[in-house]
Amino acid sequence: MMETFDLDSIIHSEEQEIQSVMDRMNYTAQFTENKGFAIIINKNGVCLGVVTDGDLRNYLVKNGNLKTPVAHVLNQEFISVTIGEDTNSILRKFELDIQVLPVLDEDKKPVGIIKYSQFSILQNSSQWIYRARVPGRISFSGGGTDMSSVFNENPTAVLSNTLNKFCTTSLMIRPDDKIHIYSKDLKLDYQADNLGKLGFGDELDLIKMAILKMRPNVGFDIEISSEIEIGTGLGGSSAAVVSVLSVLNEINNEKKLDDYEIANLAYQVERIDMGLSGGWQDQYSTVFGGFNWIEFSNDGILVNPLRINEDVLLELDYNLLLFRVGNTRKSAEIHNVKNKLQSDDKYFSEMLKNTINMKKALLRGKVREFGDLLDYSWQLKTKMNSAVTNTFVEELYNSARNKGALGGKLLGAGQSGYLLIYSSPKYHEDIISKFSDQGVVPINFNFNPKGVEVWKTLI
Repeated sequence: MMETFDLDSIIHSEEQEIQSVMDRMNYTAQFTENKGFAIIINKNGVCLGVVTDGDLRNYLVKNGNLKTPVAHVLNQEFISVTIGEDTNSILRKFELDIQVLPVLDEDKKPVGIIKYSQFSILQNSSQWIYRARVPGRISFSGGGTDMSSVFNENPTAVLSNTLNKFCTTSLMIRPDDKIHIYSKDLKLDYQADNLGKLGFGDELDLIKMAILKMRPNVGFDIEISSEIEIGTGLGGSSAAVVSVLSVLNEINNEKKLDDYEIANLAYQVERIDMGLSGGWQDQYSTVFGGFNWIEFSNDGILVNPLRINEDVLLELDYNLLLFRVGNTRKSAEIHNVKNKLQSDDKYFSEMLKNTINMKKALLRGKVREFGDLLDYSWQLKTKMNSAVTNTFVEELYNSARNKGALGGKLLGAGQSGYLLIYSSPKYHEDIISKFSDQGVVPINFNFNPKGVEVWKTLI
């Protein structure tokens, strides 16, 4: 594990006087197992050797001069570690009763140190890769009532499920403090020398903030790959944040966060630190996964997994269609759009009542009733905030209803993204044909019963 400190404080040029090196050791001992330790380099930054306070004392006992350049006392047969070196090899070096090992790059330039007291086989093994996979979510009813400003006053609830579209984050520990972020979807690459030097101002800021909140004490390469476009109504941004938090949580040797803590931290990253408006359901839905009844109140948030009969789930899955509509949109901007109906408590109360009825319909196996209630949920949502829909969405939805669909809704904040339609399979062909005339095609999906999954594997 790389120690997070100013590496330059223990690096000295070969011309520096012994007195200067000794003075500096009094400060740097706190980073080097309470022992004086210095790395000596030439004018090109190449490591020539190391010096300990013992080496300097032995030299002075033999009438050495404090003004002598430190190059005269350095140990040129020192033991070091190279970037990417096997863990077993590092352990055998510590076996030689060495407490601090300098880490050198391929040009023999120092990039850090490894201390035995903080060395972890699990974290430093270059053979392991850690992954976290987080599903997207479908919100059937209750969306828009999961805002703090709403449930601080009156309890609300959301009925949601997760689907088999995922955001996956992969992580490999580095032997130095550098942080390398790569987004496969955005084709963006970012590097920082250490955690303290993470800079903001690009499309990776959400990921950087998630990293910053976890305060990792190692360097790493991290790659994010998602089947869920952010801003399309499937909780893509939350899935990305949760996947980053979860994979970093996995390498944390100290107290690991539980599911509720991960969901809360994801909310903090998105809503508070990054200032993105929205509710709480995405973070909780993606972390816990499966069919959930999520309760929101001033007392807190509680996730209740629903035990729905397998036959009901299969029938529901068989009746639902999912269509990609329009482009991505900034859900935060839609959440910020207010109209006079939003402040009317009767709509929040009616939405809760409808959400409870949808839950009951599922638990009792009444899928047709569920379809009708899905339609009412959409009608309520458009009344609560007219900005969630537009003419094109309304034309598509009405045409589906005219072709036999019982209900449906646009997922997420609205205007574009994914349109969910509930219909008897005998009407699917007509609905798909009508939508395809408008350039809208169905997306294959299935329910996914799991939330965040974390694992590690050998490279």
